[in-house]
Amino acid sequence: MAKDDFIRIKYTREVDGRKKRSSVSVDPDLFEIFAKIRGTVPAARAVLREWAVAVDADRQWQDGLGVDGGIGLSRMVQRRMFSEINTFVDKGMVVIQKEDADLHPNAPRPSRSSARRRSASA
Repeated sequence: MAKDDFIRIKYTREVDGRKKRSSVSVDPDLFEIFAKIRGTVPAARAVLREWAVAVDADRQWQDGLGVDGGIGLSRMVQRRMFSEINTFVDKGMVVIQKEDADLHPNAPRPSRSSARRRSASA
């Protein structure tokens, strides 16, 4: 097993009629963010396992090389993660912009940290 800090998502795939274990590697910080979006670590792992199986099945090979330019399976799964995180962030930014739009344009913006300090001291 590799001695790095990456998270391994294991899955099984079929090769020549036989089941074979495989895995994708995910950066731990990226996985932590993705798990927060999905709600739990098991839910995040389940989604990544599904994606790994789907991407692995959809890969196109030609002369022993991937037609996708040699991009590894882990990287392809991480691209899906980035896409979902980006969508989540975009939706969150729309909510924050809407909240800020309700304020007068010249009104001071409340600091999120000062609001926590006030509620903690009360």
